[in-house]
Amino acid sequence: MKKSFLFIFIFAVFALSGISVRQASLRPSDEFGRTVSDDRYGRAEIKIGDKTFDAYVSDTEILRERGLSGFAGLDENEAMLFVFPESGLYGFWMKDMLFSIDILWLDDSYRVVSFEKNISQDTFPKSFYPKNLSRYVVEFKSGVLDETIITEGDRASILSATRGK
Repeated sequence: MKKSFLFIFIFAVFALSGISVRQASLRPSDEFGRTVSDDRYGRAEIKIGDKTFDAYVSDTEILRERGLSGFAGLDENEAMLFVFPESGLYGFWMKDMLFSIDILWLDDSYRVVSFEKNISQDTFPKSFYPKNLSRYVVEFKSGVLDETIITEGDRASILSATRGK
């Protein structure tokens, strides 16, 4: 009796483990392998120069800290928008980054106050800071700012935005 109970218990544990592993592997992902069902990020459409970007929105302390860490990459038309509660000198580093990025710092009026191009993940633990106070930060795939002619003082636009859950 004890052996059959033990056998059933072990079988049940393996069966339940298999179900949870299978469910995790069925979550949708994009071509970079990111899980797209992560609805904690809001979404925004940002226009900079003549280009429009679909952005993940990091507007909580946890999401801002996580940023693009662990993302395998971004498409040419994708970005991540960091929203801070107030203006400050917000620094960024490349901890746990898997690809190089461009960073754009914006003030309260969405004017460009600073930018850095082609920041490699090999620069960690160095931090990158804006020249002036900013409230919004946008990260792009490396090379995007070379293609988008942008200078300090230019203005970005937020065309639409939704909050995450």
